Amino acid sequence: MIESTLTVEAGAPSLFQTRTLAALLGAAHSSLEAQLGTDLATLPDQPGFSER
Repeated sequence: MIESTLTVEAGAPSLFQTRTLAALLGAAHSSLEAQLGTDLATLPDQPGFSER
């Protein structure tokens, strides 16, 4: 498990922080897809899946 602490000072986050957060979210997304064995974008088309 990757633990990361991002500190954002007053104002907009730095480019490094933005890229780091994007990379962490991308890695989590890919990891979840790998665990589920499916592409998350196709979930609504799967039988038995109902959007709320």
